Amino acid sequence: MPATFSDDEGMLKAFGFPVRFVIERVHPDGSRGPIANFRDTDYSVSGIEPQLFSCPDNRLATGLRITVYENARNTTWWSGEYTLALSELFAFAGSANVALNSNVQATSSGNFGYVWTSEALVDGFTLFSPINRQLQHPLRSYHVHAETLEVDFDLGRACAVDGFALWPVVLSVQHNFPQASGTSFPTSIRLEALLDDGEEDRKLLYQSDADFFRPGANPFMHRIRPVKARRFRFTLKRGLPDFRTKINKRRIALGEIQLYGGGEILTAGVVPETRTFGQLSAGYSEAPEHLTDGRTSEGTIVPLRLWVEQFTARRKLERRRSSLESDLALASHRERVRNRFLAFAAVSVILILLLLVWLVRLLAARKWTRTRERIACDLHDQIGANLSSIVHSNQLLERMVESPTEMQQKLLDNCIETARATAQETRQIVHFLEGRKRTASLAKQMQESAEQILGDIEYTCNLALLAPVERLNHTRKWDLLLFFKEALNNVIKHADATRVEIFAKNTGRRTQLVITDNGRGISADRLPLLSLEARARRMQATMMVNSEPRKGAQITITI
Repeated sequence: MPATFSDDEGMLKAFGFPVRFVIERVHPDGSRGPIANFRDTDYSVSGIEPQLFSCPDNRLATGLRITVYENARNTTWWSGEYTLALSELFAFAGSANVALNSNVQATSSGNFGYVWTSEALVDGFTLFSPINRQLQHPLRSYHVHAETLEVDFDLGRACAVDGFALWPVVLSVQHNFPQASGTSFPTSIRLEALLDDGEEDRKLLYQSDADFFRPGANPFMHRIRPVKARRFRFTLKRGLPDFRTKINKRRIALGEIQLYGGGEILTAGVVPETRTFGQLSAGYSEAPEHLTDGRTSEGTIVPLRLWVEQFTARRKLERRRSSLESDLALASHRERVRNRFLAFAAVSVILILLLLVWLVRLLAARKWTRTRERIACDLHDQIGANLSSIVHSNQLLERMVESPTEMQQKLLDNCIETARATAQETRQIVHFLEGRKRTASLAKQMQESAEQILGDIEYTCNLALLAPVERLNHTRKWDLLLFFKEALNNVIKHADATRVEIFAKNTGRRTQLVITDNGRGISADRLPLLSLEARARRMQATMMVNSEPRKGAQITITI
C-alpha cells in the first residue's frame, strides 16, 4: 500500500514508493526466489491503490525481502530530496495476510509518525478500511456503559484460530461533529481460548501492552499463534473517553468483532454472550448480534484480500474510464472541428459553384451582348443604308417625273413613307439590341404603335397598369412589344374589326395585357397562333385566346 498525502487541492496522492527495487521470497532452505524485479527499469505508481505482485508458483516461503535501489523524489513539504514511504505490506497465503504483525528488519528507518517505521509496515493499519461503503445506519454499533465487557464466542466445533479484528465505531461528520471516531474503543484487550467447559483451563492468546495503539477509523487487526478450540473469550476494559462530553466519560463501544482462521471469518453470524462489570450508568446497549453481522456504521465489511484486489481493479477501471472520457472529449472536439471544416468547405464549394455559374452567365451575357451589338451594327449599316438609298431614289424619281399622275404620286409617297417607317422600326430594333435606355416607356411605345397600325379603326388604349412590366429586361420588353404589334397586325389583316379595346390589369404579382376586337373571330383552322405562342414562351409568359364566330376575339398574355 503506497503512503499518501493531501495536496493543496485536498486530493490524495501517493508518494515515496520506490522507483527501482527487487522483491524476493525467502525459502526454508535460505535460498531466495524473485517475485518482482525492477532493478534496471523504473516502476511507476499511477494511483493510491495497492500495488499487486504475484508469486510465480506455490513454493513455501518463510519470509520476504525487499531491496530498494532507487528512492522516489520527495513531492511533499517534508525535508529531503528523496524519500521511501509505505503505508502497509500485505502477504497473502490464500485469504490470510501472513505478514500481519510479523518481525521486520530494515537497514534504515525514520520514526516519523507512521509514514515509515518497521512496526508500521505490518501493523494492519492503513488509510483505508476494507469496507464497501454503502451506508445503511450511521449509528449502528454495540456499546455498554461499563468498565469491563466480556464477550464469549461458541463456534459450535473446534476451529483453528490464527487472528482477530476489532472494529471501532466510526462517526461520520454528518451525524457527529466534531468527529470522534474510535472513542469508547477498549484500551485493554485480552483474548483467551477456553479449552474445556469450565472456567479453569484457559490459554492466553493475546494481551495488549500498556502503550497499546488505539485505532481511529481503522480496525485493529492482530495475528496470533494458531490455537484449536471451540470457545473463545474477549475481555475488554477501559473504553477511550469521549472528549465531547463530561457525562458518562467511559463506555465500551465496538462496530464488529471477528475471529479468523486461515483468512476466513469464523464468527460471522455467531451471536456471542456478553457480560459487564463495573456498571457506570444505566445507559442502554445494542443487541449483541450487531457484533457479528458483518456491518459497521460505515458499511459492509469486505474480506481483506478481496478488498485489496477490488480496490486495485476499481482504480484501474476508473483511470481507464477517465482516459476513455478524455479520448471521447478529444474525439468529440476533433469531430466538431471536422464538422465545422466540412461545413465551411461545403459553403465554400457552394459559393464557388455559384460564382462559377455567375461567371458563366456573365460570360454568356457578354457574348450575347457582343452578338447583339454586331447584329445591331449590321442592321444599322446595311438596312439603314439600303432604306436611305430607297428614299433617295424615290425622291430623285419624284423630281425626274415632271407631271406624275395621281397614282404615280401616291406610289412614290407610299414608298418613301414605308421606307422611313421601316427605318424607324429598324432604329428601335437596334436600340433594343444595343440595350440603350429609352426615354419613352413601353406603354407609350405601344400607344404609338397602336395609333400607327390601327389607323382609322376606332380603338381605346388604357395601359396605366402596365407599369410593373417596365422592370423587365430590355429583351423581354422588346418581345412584348413585338407580340403586341403582331396581335394588332392580325386584327388588321384578318378580323375586319371596327373596334379594338386594349387594356392592362394586375392580379397579385402578375400583369395581364388584353387585346379585344369585334371582328369575325378566329376560325378553328387558324388556331393555334403559333407565332404569338412562340413569342409568349420566349417571354416566359402564358397566352390565352377566346374567340367565337362573328363575335370577335380576345387575346390575353399574362406576365
